[in-house]
Amino acid sequence: MSLIKVGGQAILEGVMMMTPMSWSLSVRQNDGTIVTRKWKRKSFLEKHSFARMPLIRGFVVLFETMSLGYKALEMSSQILTQDAKKTWKDDFLMIVSLIAAVLIFFSLPLIASKFLFPAVYKNNQFLLNLIVGSFRLVFFILYVLGISLIKDVRRVFEYHGAEHKAIYCYESGQELTPENALNYQKEHPRCGTSLILVTVIFAVLFSALFDTLIFNMLNISNTPWTRTLVHIFYIPFIAGLAYEFNRAGSKHLKNPIFRSLILPGLLMQKITTKQPDSRQMEVSISALKASIEEFSDVS
Repeated sequence: MSLIKVGGQAILEGVMMMTPMSWSLSVRQNDGTIVTRKWKRKSFLEKHSFARMPLIRGFVVLFETMSLGYKALEMSSQILTQDAKKTWKDDFLMIVSLIAAVLIFFSLPLIASKFLFPAVYKNNQFLLNLIVGSFRLVFFILYVLGISLIKDVRRVFEYHGAEHKAIYCYESGQELTPENALNYQKEHPRCGTSLILVTVIFAVLFSALFDTLIFNMLNISNTPWTRTLVHIFYIPFIAGLAYEFNRAGSKHLKNPIFRSLILPGLLMQKITTKQPDSRQMEVSISALKASIEEFSDVS
């Protein structure tokens, strides 16, 4: 029997797993019981052949994963709070948080560079983008390091490790048991954390080169707002490029060149994945089995 392509995400006290035609989640409630739910789905990649084209598929995968991941987080929260419904205040808080994150991550480094490096800001687009991009990269790493110290976030990172170990166990063809899965490493080359880090690195290099050309050729005014808007238009292409890079690296792990290229992403997972215990492995395996079963029913 051929293996099904499986991905996943850690959620609140649980794990979400997905295949091209199904997804599921398992959450351990406060009373110790595991709640598992599963659904059918059909990826946009399966519906439309053009979406499977290189570069395009990367952005599609990113969008679908983020959408499904947010939905799974919301559902895990409802399960833990006995299916309490969200209020408009929850949505408002989420919108404000997203706006604040965009302002801090995209605009603040640029505004700071205007005051710290005024000569570079006015005269050297290429160097400016390297400085701003490096600042964003450092900020991202420090942010992840900082939140990893929070107890609740650490729990999520433990489930993240459980997710990877369960997938490794499945891909290796071993029986899906906590004992077997715990023997595998917690870092996985196809992890979304690696993809995010690679995307940030690609964004630094890409913007350094193309901003210099675009802003000079089109004579666009160099302001934080115009640059932020231009960089938003880059996102689909950069995400697609980063996805292809990560995909190639995960397929050629025995090649020392490819392995060295994806090493930064694996190192980043030293922060975003923690060692799970057997109870967390039970939850992750429960979600994985449910997703595979639902896929089998559909196919």
